[in-house]
Amino acid sequence: MNRSIICALLSILWLVGCGPADTSNVPSQQPTPSQAPATARPEDPELAASDVSPSHDPSRGNPRDQSLYDESFRADQPEFSLNPERLKANGIRAIHSERLILLTDSASDAVERFPPLVDQLYDHLEHVWGARRQEPSGRPFQVVGCLMQNANAFRAAGLLPPEATGMRHGRQMGYQIWLRDQNEDYYCRHLLLHEFVHAFMICEVPAVDLPERWFAEAAAEFMATHTAAPQVGFGVLPAATTDFEGWGRISAIRRRREIRTDNSIWTKVPSLANVVMQKGFGSEDDDGYHWWWALGWLLSQHPDYSAVWHDWCLDSRGSHVREGLQNLLIRHPQLASDWLLFVECVCEGFQAPDGFVVHRAEAAEELELDASRGWQDTGWNLSAGQAVTVECTGRCVVHRTSADWESEPNGITLEYDHGHPRGRALAILVSEDQTSVSQRIAIGPRATINAPAACRLWLQINDSAAQRSENSGRYRVRMRRASSSEE
Repeated sequence: MNRSIICALLSILWLVGCGPADTSNVPSQQPTPSQAPATARPEDPELAASDVSPSHDPSRGNPRDQSLYDESFRADQPEFSLNPERLKANGIRAIHSERLILLTDSASDAVERFPPLVDQLYDHLEHVWGARRQEPSGRPFQVVGCLMQNANAFRAAGLLPPEATGMRHGRQMGYQIWLRDQNEDYYCRHLLLHEFVHAFMICEVPAVDLPERWFAEAAAEFMATHTAAPQVGFGVLPAATTDFEGWGRISAIRRRREIRTDNSIWTKVPSLANVVMQKGFGSEDDDGYHWWWALGWLLSQHPDYSAVWHDWCLDSRGSHVREGLQNLLIRHPQLASDWLLFVECVCEGFQAPDGFVVHRAEAAEELELDASRGWQDTGWNLSAGQAVTVECTGRCVVHRTSADWESEPNGITLEYDHGHPRGRALAILVSEDQTSVSQRIAIGPRATINAPAACRLWLQINDSAAQRSENSGRYRVRMRRASSSEE
């Protein structure tokens, strides 16, 4: 990426960071539940489905470096007292654990398991993000959560302030959480964990330096995506849509990337800058949370970016994350294209690192295309209207069974992925400014690609990013500028 593009992206991100501070997450001096809070953060997402790839390596949970902060900060928890008679009169029961008081009018036995799960999340967060400071009062960290089927019952009990009444799903204010009960147990647990992560994160961040919204939501979505059985895990990437009912992040991304821009070759996948700036979000189907989840997962799992992500989780101040992102883009300007190509192929069971892209420093007329890896850079930058002919030969294995599936560049029609036979040689284009990615382009044994705009050419042997560990072998690729007759 040339210097002017890097500067433009950095200036956009800097301007985002210089906007008015979002005080919606202010954790300090929160009122008791019977009082109306002064500030409230925007409601959280609608959620949907996917499986399991471990999150942060727990061994990377280094103790917090206290020198990161100018002074010790911890927002006081407000006093909270229960009125058993008032709760009973409104059909509300209280379920206690060390880190959560859950108030609910749900009769489901499943909610009994929610507070212990929150306790496990708290322990995990302290392990990977650092222990919370001791509150001046000496009280242990504990959140009050209202899980509501009938919001009027909570309003009558003095537990629902006006700021929380208009939410669709969940809201967090300081050490308090409000959630609307859901049909799916997973979805309900996810919302609770998501909001709990917000409370955990901002209790030590001064109101004048709150986390950037994209980072706060990415971190909450990443950690809240979980498994409860056969073992508990946080920060997972679903391996299947089962057991994650209601979450729908990957399916929402899949729907968006299948839409073209004005019937052109370019997809509707948002650029990295747009995701950070929250640009173009707003509809129920594209409220931003699936993009923030994907960005959090990419940064936390990619070997080039995971250390920076972990540093941000240790110190979530907005100024620290903004500066860190600017420095990251200077050191790794390819992050913008890594982002586009990750969301282009992310799926349930995505395998890291094999699914991540492979960069090439220089263009080569001949190269080998590895069946076990995702998108692979050719190094070829094409100008608008320029054409290149790509020829592929060789064989590879795209599925291991008692009789391996061997494929040539045309692919095997026994199985399809992204609308193309498994094993087919494919191309994709990333715009020169790294803001757009094209639909997949079939290459097979030979094809000529005409660049619709200035772009970079990438190739892969078609397969799901969840199955590349089964693959082996390579195609030999030869590229040349196309003659006028070929164009």
